[in-house]
Amino acid sequence: MPPKEIIQQFLPNQKKENASVSIASGYASITYLRGGSLNYSVQYSQDAITLQEGVTYDVTFLAKASSARSIEMNVGQAVSPWGSYSGARSFDITSSWTSYTFSFVMEGPLDSNARLEFNLGTNSSNVQLDDITITQQ
Repeated sequence: MPPKEIIQQFLPNQKKENASVSIASGYASITYLRGGSLNYSVQYSQDAITLQEGVTYDVTFLAKASSARSIEMNVGQAVSPWGSYSGARSFDITSSWTSYTFSFVMEGPLDSNARLEFNLGTNSSNVQLDDITITQQ
């Protein structure tokens, strides 16, 4: 399976006034108005990803922030009960573009509407993301 690049889609949870997103020079810039009180108060996510049971996937992305901070990333269900397939992963990002990678085995049944999400709330440092991909090993 060729790499599947995640299409930029911004789904701010809770209050739409928590952040704004722009796509420029090929990357997403998430600018905070308020960081929110929960890690998912601001999300950058993509639904409609097909994951097959028993398959190992690699997730890669580039990230930087206006100041050092942590972000959380998860691959899971796009609907309630919002179960996680990858387990929530925390990444410490800096003000320099850095590449991040992790792998997980899809242990759930086939899901043709899985979701990749970055949870960016609780911190007002702006975030930039690029080259987000999920590939099958």
